[in-house]
Amino acid sequence: MNYFTYFPPAPELADQIAFYGIHDRPENIPETYLSPPLGFCGFMFYLYIAAGYETKIGAMTAYIDNLIISALYVILILKPQTDVNLLSTPIAWLKMIGTGMNSVMMFMHFRSPDIYAGAYLLQILCVFVFVLDCLYIYWLAVRRRTGQPIV
Repeated sequence: MNYFTYFPPAPELADQIAFYGIHDRPENIPETYLSPPLGFCGFMFYLYIAAGYETKIGAMTAYIDNLIISALYVILILKPQTDVNLLSTPIAWLKMIGTGMNSVMMFMHFRSPDIYAGAYLLQILCVFVFVLDCLYIYWLAVRRRTGQPIV
């Protein structure tokens, strides 16, 4: 028995959803295969949390995840084959505003290392996420206006 025995994918979405480990696994790998990058990331997050760098509300992990997502958005918009008509400008703005408002709270709550040892790292992550979100919004607007790839 596996997860998909209890929660099968919707038949109309089965062709659209990639179930890594079920449909996209190499032929010689068993069904219980764990993705090495996913396992490595999980192990690194475990070490990170065990070392005491995480806040009680999970802010560091959330901002690391958000940084990865923002970097992937920027990579997506830089690809020449990306159809910008499929990308949403309001979602980009709302992601930036929502993360920005949460970042303001993080700056107010974790002001100095006296309060939380990783305060400066958290603030740097906040700034990097904001800059990447701004780049994505700007390049999305440029691509929509000109119809040409950025790079």
